[in-house]
Amino acid sequence: MRGGILRWASHGVLSAVCLCGMLQAQASPRAAKVAPPNQPGGSFSLLGEENHRQFPLQMTGAYLFIEGAVDGLAGAFLLDTGTPYPVFLNNALLPLALDHYVATGRSGASTGNAGREQVVYAHSTLKELRISDQRFTAPGVLLSSNFGYIADMDNGGIRPDLLGFVGLPMLYAHEFVLDYSASTLDVYRLDEQGNALIPHADDAKVIATLAFHRHRDATIGGHLPFVDINIAGMPFVGLLDNGTPGELALTAKTKSLLEARQALQKAPNGWHLCHANYRGIPLRLDTPTLRISEHDSISLGHNLLRHYRSVWNYAKQTVTLLADTTSGGCTP
Repeated sequence: MRGGILRWASHGVLSAVCLCGMLQAQASPRAAKVAPPNQPGGSFSLLGEENHRQFPLQMTGAYLFIEGAVDGLAGAFLLDTGTPYPVFLNNALLPLALDHYVATGRSGASTGNAGREQVVYAHSTLKELRISDQRFTAPGVLLSSNFGYIADMDNGGIRPDLLGFVGLPMLYAHEFVLDYSASTLDVYRLDEQGNALIPHADDAKVIATLAFHRHRDATIGGHLPFVDINIAGMPFVGLLDNGTPGELALTAKTKSLLEARQALQKAPNGWHLCHANYRGIPLRLDTPTLRISEHDSISLGHNLLRHYRSVWNYAKQTVTLLADTTSGGCTP
């Protein structure tokens, strides 16, 4: 937060509100109970007493959804590691009382609705939250905003039954596996050393283990993981976020250099990024969008993760990529 004005992290299509610095002058008393964005979500967890659980997901475009309900109203939550709250509700669909104002922010650039005003409210009277078959009775204080434009199918929306987002704090304390090909989420309990209590990853299928770091500037998103990659000899710091299709922003100079090195190849739905690697290990990477900017940046979402099964472990600050699951790519 700068000057008491909320900034929105521009991660993901849905760029969930980043109430960074945590709800200072503009916060309501009830909103102060909400956990800061870089902390786990307290009692919220997709694991019950078991050490492993698999959840079916639904693919819509580049996004993963998990079925659920809020006080009996059924719909779907977008699973988004870029959302810093356990659950962030869509008050355009849900009949929520908007009488506990928290703050006002603006939508991020990658939503296609850059600069859209987003008013955030807090709610403490919900009776039940259901995510897949996991139920939370009297879930406490939850945040909401109007995400109706994301559900508006007549104007480029994604899902008309969008209940909101399931964010990182639901998964933070566990190891979890995203499989785009199978449309599944597997969640594993960790031991004190940060290892899954039930071994599950086949070492023979490991392509790369990406070591990530957090951004020091909380206004950008202190909970977000960044990883250093290389494309055709040029270094990039990529934002790992499954809630984005992936976006590449380049200066005109960098674009010319990558084209000269044959690192940008036109694809049916965007561009292949050839000669991409992590510490010399080749990566399958593409991007649906490429824009000219004053600075180089890349987000690593569906454009990277759809090619692999990915194992996320925040205790060790790693995302491990397993066995390439797709075909096609750059032309030699």
